[in-house]
Amino acid sequence: IVRRRHRTVFRLKALLARPRLDQRAVHREVLFGQEPLLTGLLEDGGREVAIQPQLASTFGLHVRRKVYVPADGYMARYLEVLTNSTAQPITVDVQIQSFLGSDSNTRVVATSSGDTTFATDDLWLVTDDDAGTSPHPGSDPTLAHVIGGPGAVMAVGLATRASDVLTYRWIGVTVPAGGRAIIMHFAAQHFTQPQSIAVAERLVQLPPEAMAGLSPEEIRDVVNFAIPADGSSPL
Repeated sequence: IVRRRHRTVFRLKALLARPRLDQRAVHREVLFGQEPLLTGLLEDGGREVAIQPQLASTFGLHVRRKVYVPADGYMARYLEVLTNSTAQPITVDVQIQSFLGSDSNTRVVATSSGDTTFATDDLWLVTDDDAGTSPHPGSDPTLAHVIGGPGAVMAVGLATRASDVLTYRWIGVTVPAGGRAIIMHFAAQHFTQPQSIAVAERLVQLPPEAMAGLSPEEIRDVVNFAIPADGSSPL
């Protein structure tokens, strides 16, 4: 199994000039600028880890990350679960940063919009550290990032790349009183660029494996993909 050095940072930014919470969520979880010993519960037959929720007291939200990897291991699904235990709706910006580990060699090789510039009209992108002429093991694996689907309630309002750092943000996510909002996204790494592009093109259509183990309540609360209420897939 080949693993590329890669971590993902999850941030909340409240509207109305509230202080910003910096919650870091990595493959080893980093929360509030520290690396505590967090515990997680296994779900879905051991295929999913649900990190114990952390209270973002500034906002009155509980934040939890759930990571699911299917048995064939071709992708990872992330759920960023925001739970509002207060009696009032809370609106926040939700930002994810991915540190790819490929430094100045990073390049965007494909996007859903058909160009090689990561922007707010993209639902997915593929990154690599070479032109595709020297696939792994001659270079690092190629990465696919799927951040939303067509027809969703929320689309990203900011999308940038600076060297090997991807930043994408959903602006004005409202978590209802006593309810939840979930941001779902996917990551995958493969040996070649065509493999990663094919994975991104499949995942954005929500194949059955992309929704495996999702409860009806989770399906209802996802805001950046339009998932049928019955969890059915077009593929």
